[in-house]
Amino acid sequence: MSNLQEMRTVAHQCPEYVYMGDARASLMAVMDESSNDVRCDTCVHWENNRCAIDMYNRVLTGLDQT
Repeated sequence: MSNLQEMRTVAHQCPEYVYMGDARASLMAVMDESSNDVRCDTCVHWENNRCAIDMYNRVLTGLDQT
């Protein structure tokens, strides 16, 4: 299972991240880098404790290579 800090880092870097709240909240959350709301589990693509579009591991792997 992913820890919250890792899910925040991945979500901030993920090009497919879409906040599951309203559009204004989404824009505010993404613009505020310190926001605790931007996590993989607050994304519309997060289902059954995993990324439904398989971006989590792709983004995480990219982070590991920098």
